[in-house]
Amino acid sequence: MAAILSQRYGRDRVTVVVSRSDRQADISPDQVERAIGCEVMETFPSDYRRALHALNKGRPLALDNHNELSGSLRRFAFRLAGIKPERPAAAGGLLGRLTSSRRS
Repeated sequence: MAAILSQRYGRDRVTVVVSRSDRQADISPDQVERAIGCEVMETFPSDYRRALHALNKGRPLALDNHNELSGSLRRFAFRLAGIKPERPAAAGGLLGRLTSSRRS
């Protein structure tokens, strides 16, 4: 499919995402790229429990911050929009707020 789409629309207009990826899978992301002849733009880790919980609660995964799945969704959205994601502040939390320099 990737070859047909690349031929029809051009290789630069075809990207691939891998859904429900597993680090312990027998096939690595590099092997996927070689097999399909396209770069994998983003890999979404398999987190069935978290995805089901978000679905049942009606709360978007992207609103959760500290997990791989929401992080990969956020990176993918920024990349599609052509926006560079903001880098998190080096010193976070209460101690970071207390010790950071104040701007006037």
